[in-house]
Amino acid sequence: MPENLIIKTFLMDIFMKNYKLILAVLFLCLGISKIGWGLTIVNSGGSNDDTEVGEIDPLKDWTELANSNETTETEWVNKILSPITVKFEIKLEEDLPIYDTSSDEVFAVALASSPTPDYFIVKNAKYWALFENSSYFNWGVFSSKDLPTTMNIPGDYTVSHVTQFIDDGGGTNNEIPEPTTMFLFGTGLAGLAGINRRKKK
Repeated sequence: MPENLIIKTFLMDIFMKNYKLILAVLFLCLGISKIGWGLTIVNSGGSNDDTEVGEIDPLKDWTELANSNETTETEWVNKILSPITVKFEIKLEEDLPIYDTSSDEVFAVALASSPTPDYFIVKNAKYWALFENSSYFNWGVFSSKDLPTTMNIPGDYTVSHVTQFIDDGGGTNNEIPEPTTMFLFGTGLAGLAGINRRKKK
C-alpha cells in the first residue's frame, strides 16, 4: 500500500473515531483566538490600509495642562500610576498622524517599538491622555469617545505629539497571540488526543 494512502487512512481513522473531541478542541481554540483578530487601519490612502493594530488600549486618565515637557509629563504619569513608576522613553515627532480603524471613532497611532513602550501619552493642544499599551506594542489604539471633545480628535488626523514611557521594572509583553498560531496549536492538541486514544484501544 502506498505510503501516502496509509497516512490518509490513518488520519481519517483518527478523525472518525474522535471527531467530537477534535471539533470541540477546534471550536475552543477559535473561541480563544478570536481576540487575536484586532482592529485594522482603513481609509489611509496608503500602505497602512489593512494593517492590524490590535485592540483599544485602556485609558488611564486625561488632563488639561499647558506646560508639556519630559519632566512634567513623567511626573503626571507617575502620579496617575502610583505605586507603579515609569521612566521617559521617547517623544515622537510633532504633528504625528493618526489613522481611522475598522471601529467607529477608534484611531491608531504608530509607536516606536524598541524598546517596547508600556504606557504612552497622546497630546493634542493642551490636553493629555494616558494609555496603557496592552495590545500590539508598535501601535497605540484609542477611542475618541473616551476623550473630551475639546481635544479635537480626529481633527486634521494629527496629534501634537506622543510620548512613550517604560515601566521602571521593565514591563511585560502582553501582546495578543496570533490567531493562526492558536489555531495550529489547537489542531496539534486534537491530533495528539486522537493518537493517545487510539493507543489505549
